[in-house]
Amino acid sequence: MDRTMAEQLNAGASATSLGRFWLFAALILLLRVVSLWFNNTPLFFDEAQYWVWAKEPAFGYFSKPPLLAWTIAGFSGICGDSEFCVRLASPLLHTLTGFFVFLAGRALFDARIGLVAGIGWLLLPAVSLSSTLISTDVPLLLCWSAALWAFIGYRRDRAGKWLAVLALAFGLGLNAKYAMAYFLLCFVVYAVLPRDGRGLLRDWRLWAAFAAGLAFLIPNLLWQAQNQFTTVTHTGDNIGWGGHFPNLAGLGEFLGSQFGVAGPIVFAVYLIALFRLWREGASSEQKLLIAFSLPVLALISFQAIMSKAFANWAATAFPAVVLLVSELFVRHMPHVWIRLSNGIHGVVFAVIAVIVAFAGPGQLPLGEKQNPFNRMWGGPELGEAVADAARAEGIENVLSGSRKRSATLIYYLRDEPLTVHAWREGDAPGDHFELTRALQDRPDLAGASFLYPANGETVPQAVASHFAAVRLAGEVPEHRGSNKLLRIFVLEGYRP
Repeated sequence: MDRTMAEQLNAGASATSLGRFWLFAALILLLRVVSLWFNNTPLFFDEAQYWVWAKEPAFGYFSKPPLLAWTIAGFSGICGDSEFCVRLASPLLHTLTGFFVFLAGRALFDARIGLVAGIGWLLLPAVSLSSTLISTDVPLLLCWSAALWAFIGYRRDRAGKWLAVLALAFGLGLNAKYAMAYFLLCFVVYAVLPRDGRGLLRDWRLWAAFAAGLAFLIPNLLWQAQNQFTTVTHTGDNIGWGGHFPNLAGLGEFLGSQFGVAGPIVFAVYLIALFRLWREGASSEQKLLIAFSLPVLALISFQAIMSKAFANWAATAFPAVVLLVSELFVRHMPHVWIRLSNGIHGVVFAVIAVIVAFAGPGQLPLGEKQNPFNRMWGGPELGEAVADAARAEGIENVLSGSRKRSATLIYYLRDEPLTVHAWREGDAPGDHFELTRALQDRPDLAGASFLYPANGETVPQAVASHFAAVRLAGEVPEHRGSNKLLRIFVLEGYRP
């Protein structure tokens, strides 16, 4: 077979795989959008907070860079402010992430492995769950996967077009979540340790692309400088080192959660492959994928030992994990393993797609403590109860004592003529609402009355002492069917 015929066959196989990928991706996306339409879960308070950010355009926010807020603003500007519209970006962006994983697998190996990897990404259990809500990981993973594809392309032919894509993806990723910086760490590991990548460390054009990407963060850094570097402080608080070391239980919990993130077979194959490839020798492509996954997992495992680590903190490792495992599935393992893995993931996808329609209180045969959706309950009921009390009392202001309640109130009172204020403890703001809506910054509201929702039987003394009178306006269940009561107090005569 001559070279021309081989290239034609490869091009034909590539086009066929691309068509198959988009056929599968379109079907999965359609099912996810339909599931999202019937999703019965109120916005989680983090989601509500991101929506609030979207209504307040800026180059930064208290705890995160701005890309997710801009994304929600774009979708809600077209679609509206319903829970469906706030979350709609998630399944769409995850589909694009799967496309870049497909492209990376095709560029690094071949079209068949790219197809397996792209479909594998779309069926990943964490992606199925993430597609039912909106979070900063969604745009982050899209940018990471695009950057990985661009890096693979540049490694192959050194074309300048890859550097432009890399700079754009890296820069936007930093504006999605600062965890995009792990990409630079992974690059350095790949450029220093495997012999295959050492020449890249001296490639000034690559460093220029990373520098161009870092420049995308300048507006956010200026915002940080104007706002007490709140995100840096918040990130440090999240890391929370001190008093927990060595948290071996936390490490075990984090590593165990990764079997749920990637699926039990995928993560098990990855871990086994690390040991076997270390002993038997890895290919150049496998070394690259290990370099762009293992450092992230190792770093977050260290964080888990030092203090705590949530399951999603290592999310950026999984595009490379999926690519590596897909290559092993196709070239080195019996096909029964990929069928079994995708079968498990397909069941998880179907269960999540259906179960969110029955996620309200009392709709699933689970106790409140066992129900994974219970932290989402109560937002609509809270908004309705506060709105009713405000009309009955003739009050236009609401005071919140926590970030969770502030975000939920602002979202579920969005159509009411009420203003939500936050109570700030101490001099420094503890969250976005204490930064932008602190009642202590409003001396012009002296003498005004407020509604104050509380779970306790009384208003905290630190709050009550700033008002002339406090009285109970009413009690409502925290959510439908709950025995716990939410009390709504009237605070009269604010004294700054």
